[in-house]
Amino acid sequence: MKGLLLVCLFCSLVLCLSTAEARTWYINPDGSGDAPTIAAGISSATAGDTVLVACGTYYESCVQMKSGVCLRSITGLPDCVIIDADKHDSVMYGSYLESGTRVEGITLLRGSAAWSPSNPARGGGMQLTDSYVRIASCAFVSNEAGWGYGGGLCCTGGSPIVTDCTFSQNSALRGGGVYFSSLIDPLFLTRCVFFDNSANAGGGGLCCSGSAALTSCTLSGNSASAGGGIYWTGRVTRSPTQQMSLILTNVTLAFATQGGAIWPEFPELVPDLGCCDIYGNAGGDWVGGIAGQEGINGNFSLDPLFCDVAGDNYTLMQCSPCAPGNHPDGWECGLIGALPVGCTGTPVEPTSWGRVKALFR
Repeated sequence: MKGLLLVCLFCSLVLCLSTAEARTWYINPDGSGDAPTIAAGISSATAGDTVLVACGTYYESCVQMKSGVCLRSITGLPDCVIIDADKHDSVMYGSYLESGTRVEGITLLRGSAAWSPSNPARGGGMQLTDSYVRIASCAFVSNEAGWGYGGGLCCTGGSPIVTDCTFSQNSALRGGGVYFSSLIDPLFLTRCVFFDNSANAGGGGLCCSGSAALTSCTLSGNSASAGGGIYWTGRVTRSPTQQMSLILTNVTLAFATQGGAIWPEFPELVPDLGCCDIYGNAGGDWVGGIAGQEGINGNFSLDPLFCDVAGDNYTLMQCSPCAPGNHPDGWECGLIGALPVGCTGTPVEPTSWGRVKALFR
């Protein structure tokens, strides 16, 4: 009995010590918190700690992430905390980060990745190397990677899990919104919105050199010379166990202004689409590597009827074919895209002066 009591006391002591080791570091815009800046808070933290940031705008760049540390805004929403790099360098970066590392409720704004002739720019908003980070409820806005990779987010190796994030007005040579490259592990994107991102070469929204799974995402108004929405490349071998895969489930891909919807680099690369709406993309919708998938597995091509594209509102009209229960062919796909029904009535659509004049002819 005495031995059992000692064991229980020992376990309780270990639990208390492990709990005591985890610390929350509070960061305030005026520097009055536990550390003067976000970067200093992360630097002071250890694995298991949380860096909790009060609402405000923080003018910082090259914020180095640390493995096992959670960076979070106090509300968990991206409009609370803005890290503005003011085009000085990338907003954040990290290498060899383990799965306990998290970034939640942060806006990464105006990052500009440094480059040299021997080192292409990577990740204007965030650059990750061989990392397994979880990124949730973040916004990547107006970041650039020049003649490099991943205007918003660049991931080389690892397997990031990105959920409920927005990528808008980012630019790069490849992967205006996101660039991902890995020979082994996949990228996971869930309930993410990509709009008005651009790439001079491939992948206005996403350039994927490897495997990726997109679930319940919305891509609209992105552009690139190839793959305005998504450009996909990867290793092509005769071994089925070594092939890359690109899986899109309940994804809306619309209104790319250049480059078509999806562009696989090689004929052998065939994306797997289910319950997807691909519509109105300059350069083609169900063409190339995804030709023949329209009309099967719940896929179709109809205007998704966003509430207000001009106002960056990508919620759906009540009568949208992407809304639950409105599938044109009766499939039980549920919600298609990242955002739910947000309005009734007539959608507000962008137009041109030529279209306006045509109304009066």
